[in-house]
Formats: sequence, C-alpha cells, structure tokens
Amino acid sequence: MRILLIAAVAVSLMSANVAAQTWSNPDRRDDGERRTAQEDTRLHELTKGLNELLDKGERQRLADPWFLKDLRDLVNRYHRPWSRMLLSDDFSARGPEPQAPWRVIRGEFRIDWRYGLRSIALPARRQATSNASTGQQGAQGDAVQQLFGALLNQALKGAQQGEREQTASTAASTGGLTEIAAPVSISNAFAIETEMTVRALTGSEPTRFSLGVYQGQNVAGYRVTFLQGDTRTKSQVRLLRLNGRGGAAIIDEIDTDIRFAPEAPMRMTWTRTKAGEMKVRIDKKPLIAVVDRGFRDPFDGFLLRNESGDLALRNIRIDGI
Repeated sequence: MRILLIAAVAVSLMSANVAAQTWSNPDRRDDGERRTAQEDTRLHELTKGLNELLDKGERQRLADPWFLKDLRDLVNRYHRPWSRMLLSDDFSARGPEPQAPWRVIRGEFRIDWRYGLRSIALPARRQATSNASTGQQGAQGDAVQQLFGALLNQALKGAQQGEREQTASTAASTGGLTEIAAPVSISNAFAIETEMTVRALTGSEPTRFSLGVYQGQNVAGYRVTFLQGDTRTKSQVRLLRLNGRGGAAIIDEIDTDIRFAPEAPMRMTWTRTKAGEMKVRIDKKPLIAVVDRGFRDPFDGFLLRNESGDLALRNIRIDGI
C-alpha cells in the first residue's frame, strides 16, 4: 500500500504542478522561457520517479497489475522520456545550400528564405509506346521536359540574393526523386517533430514523400511515407520497416482526410519509446499507434526523400534518450 499512497500523492503533486500558473511580466520573455524550462525539468524528474516506483510495484507485486497499468498510463501522459536534443534546425542560415550535418544524396535541395529546406521532384515521365511517334514525340517531350524543369529549378532557387549558378544536373531538370540525409547518431527511442509544406506540381500527379531513420550504409530502418492525391481522394500514411536487403514490410497504414498545405506549414510528430511503441501525429491528430521491435540498436541518421512534388521543411527537431 505504501507505493500506492506515494504514487497517489505524487500524481496529485504532478497535476497541481501542471495546473498552477504563476504570474510573470509578459515583457520579460527570457524570464518566462527560463521558468517554463525549469517547470519542464521538474515535471520530467517527477514522472521519471513515478515510473521507477511503478516498476518496483510491478516487480514486487505490491498492487493489482491492472491498477498499476492504469496509473502508468496516466503518468505517461505527462512524461516525456526524450530529454536529449540530437538535432535542431530551422534552416535560417545564410546561403542557398543546406549546411552540415545535411548531405545531399540525390537531386538538389535549397535553403529557401520563405519555406525552409526545399526540393522539387518531378515524377518520371511516361514513355511513348507507339513506334511511329516515338522519335518525334520523344524529342518534343524532352524539350518540354527540359524547359519545364529549368523553370521549376529557377522557381526553387527563388529570388534569393547571392545565389551562384549550379552546373550539376538537378532533380528539377532531370526528373526523379531527391534525397537528403543528416548523419547524426539517433537513439533507438526518439521524438521527431517537423513542420512542412507540400505542393503538387500538376493537378493529376500525386505528391509522394517519406522521412525516416536509418542504420548503416544500406539505409535499413523505419520510414513514414505520405501519398497525397487530388482533393477527391484521401491521403495515405504508412509506417514501413526496411531491411538491409532492400525489402520493406508495412507495419501499419491509414487513409486520412488530412492534407498538407502549400503555404501554411503543418506539424508532424513521430515518437518511439524504449519498448518500441511508435506514434505518428499530424497537427496533434493521431494517425498511427503501433509496437515494433525490429530494431534495437541506435540509428545512424535521419533521411528525407521526395519522389513527387514541391516539398519544404520549415524546421525539424529530433530528441533522444
């Protein structure tokens, strides 16, 4: 019973700590931010201590296991185990190209002063099947493709001052996917938060992109993929597990009415706990909640892939343990 009394008292204190509001001068922004950080630290220490007591209660069978489970669920609503910042970037640095630790793998990514880390990926153009019209249509199609790609590439670069001309071929001019990675160590349990905008290039082509964490050079790991068609169809969100041999397994998938906007950034949150519980939210709306323990080691980095559309990350933050 002792552990139940301690837990009950601690939960009451936690609730009081969250609900209590202390007046502070609104003009003293630094003071308010410092006070919020201190409260977050105390709340984290409190919930961590409660979880340790609950672990003890489960090991020694000090209370009904269902009651302990309900109490742990309550505590975990306030507990954020990811207390160590691993990566944070709002892409406000000067210059047109992404800076370290970002590394472009395919295509081109630019720092857009308005949208953030931005890339344009043209879907692969369908080849003509008629032999009689292949030559003429192919030549005309290539010319149109190059012109369209050049215009898109110019739009991607925008009106930023001081940008230098790029001589390498880009995804905007050649079509195909773009890909960028941030090779930073990410703990097996993590929290990824990012704001992004998505714009379709044509009315008929869907936008398709993915983000994830990877291990090693074979990019095995987890991916969250998004497929967004026209306004008449629902968007599709998938959580995948990729192995080192190029295979992929669908862990969970959902069709949703949520649509990324071309101008107003939408926030995506993806969390993973030590127990392998993963959750994906978009603007606080739960989409995916599943447990997968396929990977137990830390990850070697974050990966962003754009297969079709105009994609931009306004900011990103990755926390770990």
